[in-house]
Amino acid sequence: MGDAAGHPLGLAARALGHADAALAQRRLIRHIYDRKTFLTMSAYDFLRRWFVSPDVIAVLGFYVSMSGSLLGLTSPGSASS
Repeated sequence: MGDAAGHPLGLAARALGHADAALAQRRLIRHIYDRKTFLTMSAYDFLRRWFVSPDVIAVLGFYVSMSGSLLGLTSPGSASS
């Protein structure tokens, strides 16, 4: 047969490829945003995403102070330390 570009299925496959590439780019941008957010957020904000109880947040936040950094639980950037 000939070139598949003129065939309707060929055009659909090409459009699907462009949509797939756009979706992959969107995932990459979201991944970069999530990394940036994690590196700049406080440990308290990070733990608050997962736990409701202030007691659990306090116990897990204790490990932030033991990680060797001098950052408090609510200090920016303490989630990544």
